[in-house]
Amino acid sequence: MLLAAASILFGFVALIWSANTLVAGAASIARNLGISPLIIGLTIVSLGTSAPEILVSLTASLSNAGPLAIGNAIRTRWVPDACGRGPHHCVFGV
Repeated sequence: MLLAAASILFGFVALIWSANTLVAGAASIARNLGISPLIIGLTIVSLGTSAPEILVSLTASLSNAGPLAIGNAIRTRWVPDACGRGPHHCVFGV
């Protein structure tokens, strides 16, 4: 149990550090190339939010775990809609 908790904590720390490093590096590249930081920021956000789903689906397909890949695709498409738009429509109407 302690090893699992330490692994999760280490994973969070590594995730935060790598995200900060990625953003700082991309911002530096944007400044050096004269590209708008807004464009670089939007690109990083789009890749950063899609990368975990792509990795899970790729790993699932390579491991012959088709249902996991399908479940991941359903979750990434429908759960944000249901959790984000569902309560909004319940409160404010369609």
